[in-house]
Formats: sequence, C-alpha cells, structure tokens
Amino acid sequence: MKRVPGVASYQASVLAIYYARSAIVHTGEPDYAIDIHRGQAGFTRCFCAIAERLTAWTPTSNNAMGDLLGDVI
Repeated sequence: MKRVPGVASYQASVLAIYYARSAIVHTGEPDYAIDIHRGQAGFTRCFCAIAERLTAWTPTSNNAMGDLLGDVI
C-alpha cells in the first residue's frame, strides 16, 4: 500500500480493529466505537495487492510467504 492515498488512515483503522477485537476477547466488551468499514477496505486493498503478485510468483526460498509479501531480507 506504499502508493495508496490515505494509507495512514487505513493503518489506524486496522490497528483500532485489532485493539477492539482484543478488548472484546479479553473483557467481553468493546472499549470504544471504531470505523470497521475503513479497516475492511484496508484489508481488502492488501489482499488484492498480494493476489496480484501470485500470477508472477514462483516460490523459490525457504521463506515462501516472506517472498510473496516482500518481507525477505
């Protein structure tokens, strides 16, 4: 999502969903209201970006997922 406008907003929404989920799991109740739609859009953009890589991807290392996600050092 490097060149996506508003990437910081997507990141903040995904983080808010993560914390809300943790609150629900550990205490049974959400601590605050969140914009789940913005977070869902962020996840969708990431999923689509990864799916686009699959057509040209050939797993060649011991870290195939890192390869696919661009996390190989």
